[in-house]
Formats: sequence, C-alpha cells, structure tokens
Amino acid sequence: FSTRPICDYNSYLVLMPSDGNRQQVLALTGSLLDWINDTVRRRSIVVRSFFDDLWDGGVLVELVEILRGVDLGIAENVLMSVSTTAKREKWQALLHELQDDLGVEQFGALCGQWGHEVMTPGADYEMSVHATALEELIDRNPLVLLQIVTQLAQYHRSGGYPKLPVNVSLDFIRATRHMNTMVTMPFSVQLTAEVDIFWRHQSDILELQNSSSRVRGLCQSGQRHVLVDSLLEFVN
Repeated sequence: FSTRPICDYNSYLVLMPSDGNRQQVLALTGSLLDWINDTVRRRSIVVRSFFDDLWDGGVLVELVEILRGVDLGIAENVLMSVSTTAKREKWQALLHELQDDLGVEQFGALCGQWGHEVMTPGADYEMSVHATALEELIDRNPLVLLQIVTQLAQYHRSGGYPKLPVNVSLDFIRATRHMNTMVTMPFSVQLTAEVDIFWRHQSDILELQNSSSRVRGLCQSGQRHVLVDSLLEFVN
C-alpha cells in the first residue's frame, strides 16, 4: 500500500484479503464515486476509478471548491499536472481547507490509525498532523484517501445524500520493520456508522407524526389524564 522505501521504523498498511473487505470497499467507493460525479459534472469531469483518478488531488480540488464555494488558488497547469511537486501543492491546499470541515483533531486521530505518533496538541500540532497526512497521500495510502473522502461526504451530506453503506469496517495489518524483522499487528478501521443517522431520524419523524395523531385523539376523547400520566412517566 505504500511507496515509501523499506527501512527501519516505517509502517506499512495491508488490507486483509477477504471477500468481506473487498465487498465493503466496492460498496463504499461506489457510493462515493456517484456523489463525486454528481457534484463535479458541472465542470465536465467524470471520475471512473476511485483510487486511480483521485490520487493527484485535482478532482478533489474541484470537488471542494464546488462544495464550499471557494477558489483554492491552484493554477490550471498545476491542477492538471501529476508531478509530485504539483500533487504536494494541491494536497497542501486541500488539507488546509478541509481543516475547517473535519478539524485538525480529526486528522490527528486518523494519523494514529495510519501508524504515526504525532505530537501532543500545541503550537506545532497542526503542522505535524498535516505533514503526516500529506506524506501518506503522496505515498498513495488508500486508507488515508478513503477516510478523508468519506469524512468529507458525511460532512457535506444533504437530504440523506450521499447514502453511504452502514457499518463499513475494514480489517488491516500494520507491518513495521525493525532490525530486519517485520512486526505485524492486525487492526480494524470503522469508516461509517453502524446506523444511518439521517434515516433513523426520518423514522423518528414518522413516529412523532403518528404520536401527534394519537395525542390529538386522546385530547378530543376527553382522556387527557392518560396523556399527562404518560408524560410524567417519561420525565421521571
């Protein structure tokens, strides 16, 4: 998963090769691709592959500019370039802008899942977190890309769209080289919640509407005391 050289103390992430992992990745990236394409089509952009088309940061620059109504100030030649220098410039602008959406603390928590120890909150904390995220993106760490785009989609969700698959949890192995020995540790990353909050709230609204009808019925039939007793029981 990483293009960084094999040397001591570097960590490498490997997605466990299971049908469950593969199906969850396909379901999540499929939903994210639909949302991205629906958003960026106004700029005549079509994304066909989640991992192949998003690594250079150009599409996500366009996506964030549309979602936030801002201009990230990326020159057209840089936007279209896939050089490492251009990718760094695009991702640096994106990470700075996404801090307002996701928060530096969120990025700090994610860095721990990627196998990094970032400094404790302080004057240089933001710089440390962003530097870590930037290097992981340049190294083409798919977990980092998945987490950032998933968080972005959840933050900008409107009217229940995009409807992401629930309870997406992927199993990884973190391998760290030390003294010519690879030390491995399995771990899981929860990418989406176990319950879709929006649709759960939709059910709550329907239940509330049904409850309102029952309340009106009790009041009209002169059985207000039943309603009062129920409310007192709920409060207590």
